[in-house]
Amino acid sequence: SSTLPSGVDTQAKLQALADTAIAGIGNALNRISTAAEQNTASNGAGALPALSAGDYAKAGVTGVDASILAAINSALDSAPVSGLLADSTAKVQAIVDAYKAILAEANGSAPDATPGSNPALAQYQTIGAALGTAASSTAGLHLLDDVIGNKVAADVDTIAEINNLAAVVNKVMLTAADTPPAVALSISDLAALGLDMTGVTNANMTGLRASIAATVNSGDAVDTVAKLQALITALDKVAPTLAGASPVDEAA
Repeated sequence: SSTLPSGVDTQAKLQALADTAIAGIGNALNRISTAAEQNTASNGAGALPALSAGDYAKAGVTGVDASILAAINSALDSAPVSGLLADSTAKVQAIVDAYKAILAEANGSAPDATPGSNPALAQYQTIGAALGTAASSTAGLHLLDDVIGNKVAADVDTIAEINNLAAVVNKVMLTAADTPPAVALSISDLAALGLDMTGVTNANMTGLRASIAATVNSGDAVDTVAKLQALITALDKVAPTLAGASPVDEAA
């Protein structure tokens, strides 16, 4: 017969090891939950440093390494992700998995690694992204997914970057719905979505906004980068300008 190592040769010793492991997971989860509640995951606070990949591993969370750590910490530091939403291994794992799905979508010009699926509304909400009206707009969410699909991971590895893209998407959808946003859609807005704005100036940007407003109010006609680019291509880019004026961006 075989002999068990002395450290695990009794039920009491096994139980002690289990208790230690459980306590370690609990301590790590408490640290993660506290960081989420206090928005200190990225920068730490006081004597506590920023959360590390090791902290997540100790909490039983998988898939967090140096390449994604900053993104996950950014999610924990977002206002919607409170300590209550990061107080279990399953909840934190859901945040990690959701952000990984969004980062996987952001593969630039490479073939889509997940052609049959796009990030879902619930995944954006899980990581704490503030989608605004895009959260209730099928066309808005579709455009956001398409925009992110043309970005690379470094373009969307913070919640602020995703929120900024969502804000521009909402301006596109509001313009299409004939309810112009408080600050009009601008050249720099559309450039941020990845559109080629060559030839678009202050003088003809008004025409582009009118073209978007002339589409169906649902936003279905402007729910992809390609559809928006087609409107830009069709735009009269030889509109008159004031003598000496430069094509600087404007938003009014």
